[in-house]
Amino acid sequence: MTGLGGTHAELDNEPSIGAAWLYLFCGKPYRTQETVRQAVNMLWRDAPYGIPGNDDLGEMSSWYVWSAMGMYPGIPGRAELLLGSPLFPHIAIHRAGGPAIAIEAPRAAADAPYVRGLRVDGHPATRAWLPESFVAHGGRLELDLASTPDLRWGSAAADAPPSFPPAAPSGVPPPAR
Repeated sequence: MTGLGGTHAELDNEPSIGAAWLYLFCGKPYRTQETVRQAVNMLWRDAPYGIPGNDDLGEMSSWYVWSAMGMYPGIPGRAELLLGSPLFPHIAIHRAGGPAIAIEAPRAAADAPYVRGLRVDGHPATRAWLPESFVAHGGRLELDLASTPDLRWGSAAADAPPSFPPAAPSGVPPPAR
C-alpha cells in the first residue's frame, strides 16, 4: 500500500494513485475494486492529518472523492471514466448547466467493494468504464455490490477501457502499422 519504494506503487501520494485503476485494462476489475477500497479504508482517516501524502492543489482529496463515487478520470485529457465501486448507496452529481448523474448502490458499504452487476440507464453492462457520451449527457448507474468478488464481471477483453496511442511529436510521422 505505501512506503515500499522501488517498483511498488505507493498509494499514499500522487505519483502512484492511478496505479490501482490499471487492473481494469487487463481484465481484473475486481482487483481495482479491492485495491481502491483497501487504500480508502487503510490510508484515509476522519481526523487531523487524515489525508495521506501531500495534497498539492487537492490531488489526493480529489482522488478520494472520485474513488468514493466509484469512478476515476484515469486518462488525462479524456472524458471516459474508469469504474470501481461507490462507498455510498446514493450519489447525485448536479452540474451547473449540465445533465445530472445518479449513482445507486443500495448495498454499498466499506466492506462491500466488489461489483456483481451494473446497469447503465437501465441496461445491463459489463464494461468497467463509461464513455465520454455518458459524461456529456448524464445518466443513471445502478450497481449491485458485494463482499466477495465476481471474477467474471468486466473481465472480457471487450470490457476493458480504451487505450489511446501516444501522439507523435510534431514533425514526426506516426509509426507504420
